[in-house]
Amino acid sequence: MIQKKILEKANQFHPNIKLEYHIGQNLLFLDIILHNNNGQLLSSVYHKSAAEPAVLSFLSDHPRQIFRNVIQTALMRPIRYSSTLEVFNIERRTIRLMLLYNSYPSTYINEQFQRFFMKYTSSSSSSSSSQSLLPLIANEQEFIDLREKLLAQLSIKQILMTKSANTVEIISNVQQDARTTIPITKIIVKRKNIDKFINNIFIHCVHESRFDGLQRHIHEIHDSFFKNTDYRNIRLVVGHRNNPNLNFQLSRKRPRSSLLKDPSKKYEQWSYYYNLGVNKGIWNGRVSKSMALINSMCYSYGRSKILIEQRQKNFTKKLQQLQINIDEHVKQISLSTADMNNLMTIINDFLYRDQYELRMELERRRSILKFDAKDHQLVHTFYNLKPRQTEIHSAKTIWKAVQDEQALKYEIALFKTWLSSSKSSSSLTSCTFQDLALTKINDIFTHLIFDKQLSSTATNHQTNSTDQFIEDIIMKTISTAETIAENYVQKMNNEKQKLSNNQEKFKKPPTVDSVITAIENRQLNTVERAQYNIEQILKTIFQDNIITKT
Repeated sequence: MIQKKILEKANQFHPNIKLEYHIGQNLLFLDIILHNNNGQLLSSVYHKSAAEPAVLSFLSDHPRQIFRNVIQTALMRPIRYSSTLEVFNIERRTIRLMLLYNSYPSTYINEQFQRFFMKYTSSSSSSSSSQSLLPLIANEQEFIDLREKLLAQLSIKQILMTKSANTVEIISNVQQDARTTIPITKIIVKRKNIDKFINNIFIHCVHESRFDGLQRHIHEIHDSFFKNTDYRNIRLVVGHRNNPNLNFQLSRKRPRSSLLKDPSKKYEQWSYYYNLGVNKGIWNGRVSKSMALINSMCYSYGRSKILIEQRQKNFTKKLQQLQINIDEHVKQISLSTADMNNLMTIINDFLYRDQYELRMELERRRSILKFDAKDHQLVHTFYNLKPRQTEIHSAKTIWKAVQDEQALKYEIALFKTWLSSSKSSSSLTSCTFQDLALTKINDIFTHLIFDKQLSSTATNHQTNSTDQFIEDIIMKTISTAETIAENYVQKMNNEKQKLSNNQEKFKKPPTVDSVITAIENRQLNTVERAQYNIEQILKTIFQDNIITKT
C-alpha cells in the first residue's frame, strides 16, 4: 500500500515521532469520531470511556455569564461535529442530562437553549421553537443551515492565530521601512496609552450571590446623577473582585525576621570573631572547591576583617537603640523598682531557657572555626614539605578514610542515642528517625530488610514477634555500620604501612617520618573536630532535662 510506505518513511524521520494507521469502520481523531456508513462518512463527538459528566456546578458562586458560556460551548461542539440531526439530538440529550446532573435548573437550560437557537436560526423557526416547551430544530435542513453557519465562523483559536499572523505581517512591514514607521508607531502607541483610561472610572465589588444586581444599581445611580451634566461622557466600569482569603485573614501573622533575632547574641558572636582574628590571626581562609574535595576539607572558613568590623558596628547601634527603647518603656510603666527587677529577672530567665539551642550552636561554630582554621594550616604544612606523588596519594586516601569513618560514627552515635531516648519515657526529644537524616544507616537498614538470607531466617522463625524481628534488624544495622567503620581504620593503617615501607627507598628530603607526622597531625585534628561536633549535636538534640542557668 502506498499509504503504508509513506507512513514508514515518515516514521524514519525522527525516533520520537511515530505515526500509526488504522483501517476500519470507525476512526478516532482527537475529540471526533468518524463512521463509514456504506461509503458515507458520518461524524459525531467522541467521549472517552473514563470521562465523567462533570462541568461547573450551578451551585458554585460564579458570575452568571460563566454558566451561560458553559451551555453555549457545550452546544457549539456537537453542532460542528455532528453530521446529521439525529446524531445532534442524541448529543443534545446527553448535554441536558449532564447539566441536570450538575444542578442546572430545567427552566434555565430551556431558556439558554432557546437563546442559542434563536441567535443562529431563522425567525420563523425560532418563533415556532420558542412557543414549544423544548427548544428543538424542526427539520434536517434547518440543522444543516445552522451547522454551515457555525462552521463558517472562526473559533477562538483560529482568531488568535489570525491575530498572531497579522502581528507578524505588521512587524515584517515595520522592519522593511523602519526609518519612517518606527517614529509614527511610537507616537501612536504613546498617545493611545495616555487616552486609554482618561474617561473611565473603575469600581470593584466583591462577587457574592447576595450582591446579585449590585452592578446594575451602581450604573443606575451613576446615570441618575451625571446623565445631563458635563461628566456624562465618563464611562463607569464596575468589575468583580475576589473574596479575600479567609485562611490569610484568620491566620496569625509571623513577625519580621529581624524581630525574632537576638541582636545581643549576634553582637557577641561577631565580637568573638573580631577578638579571635586580632589575638590569633584567624580571619578567613579559602581554597578551591576541587582542592577541598580531593583533600577532604572545607573550602572556606571565617569572615574577612572588614565584614566583621561592619557587622560589629551595625549590631552595636542596634543594641544602643534597643536600650533606649527599653529605658523609655520603663519610664512609662508605673512599677516599683523591686517589681521591675523581678520582671526583668523573669524575662532574662525565660530568654536564657529559650535560647539554649542558639547558645549551643554559637559555641559549636566558634570551636569549629578554630578546627577548620587549623585544618587548613595543617594541609598547607603538608604540601609545603613537597611530598612525592605516592605520598600525596596515600595522604588523600587516609584523609578520605578518616572523613568517611567519622561521618559513619556520627550517624551511629545519633542512631544509638535516638534509640535509647525513644525507649525512655522521660526524654524530651520529639525528633523522628527521618529528622536525623541518617543516610548511611538508612541504606544499611534497607539493605538488611530486603536481604534474602535475613528474610528466610525471619520466615523460618515464625514464633518470633515482629518487634523482635525489628530489634534484630536494628542491632544488625549497628554492627554492620561498626564493621564498615573498622574497615576504614584498616584502610588507613594499610596506607601508613605502605609509607613506612618506603623509608629505605626515599633518602632525600622530605623524610618519610616527617610526611607521616604531617598526615597524622591532620588526621588527629579531623578526629577531634568530628568528636566535638558529635558531642555538641547530641547536647542540642537530646537534652534530657530542663536547662537551668549556672
